[in-house]
Amino acid sequence: MLAKEEVTKILSAQKLKNANFIYFLENNFFVNAHKIGNSIFARAQSDHIWLYFSIDKEEDFPKLLDFLKQEDKYFATLEEWMLPYLEKKGDVDWQLKTFQHYLPDDVNLPIPCAEFRDLQISDAEYIYNNSDYKNFLSIDYIQERIEKGISSGMIINDNLAAWAITQDDGAIGFLHVLDEHRRNGYAYQIMLDMIHKVRIAGKIPLTYVEENNLKSVSLMEKIGFLEDKQMIWLKLK
Repeated sequence: MLAKEEVTKILSAQKLKNANFIYFLENNFFVNAHKIGNSIFARAQSDHIWLYFSIDKEEDFPKLLDFLKQEDKYFATLEEWMLPYLEKKGDVDWQLKTFQHYLPDDVNLPIPCAEFRDLQISDAEYIYNNSDYKNFLSIDYIQERIEKGISSGMIINDNLAAWAITQDDGAIGFLHVLDEHRRNGYAYQIMLDMIHKVRIAGKIPLTYVEENNLKSVSLMEKIGFLEDKQMIWLKLK
């Protein structure tokens, strides 16, 4: 098994490819890691113990899966070709398919022109109740991300109207605008504020967008994000 410092050093050789993996290890409790050739997986705990992967050669992936334990249920950074291997390990409870986008360093953006505030722990239940992803979230997880991550909330008439928070691997997520405030460009303004804060923290702005979410894809393209690769989250029963 590898130490956290060894894993981070290996991953940092390809910083963009492994950005979410690196940030996940930075933000969460490291459990352990295994390596086959130049391919790695690591376990770290946020809301659950998640397995993150960086695969150099496809033939390394099934070999890494030999290190799985019965209690390993939550998998991140998967690609479509990996799914049949995991389906042999157990029945799938749920999966979420997205595409990762990243913002190049040379993309210059305007200063956001709206009233923002950092989110507060007391906002977590409200955010959960208005989320379209309740099956993949919990109030505890949202509270943890507000406390430890980067966040932005837009205030309209003294009320929270739109928001975003970084996920436990540093990606900008939770982007949401209340129905009555849509079509006003608020999602764009929130993203500008989040990108500004993420860059100040010295991180690469990342997002995950579902393929059929055409509005979010359009927003990412407008800002200047580039589609990088498929990312799948999966839970086994």
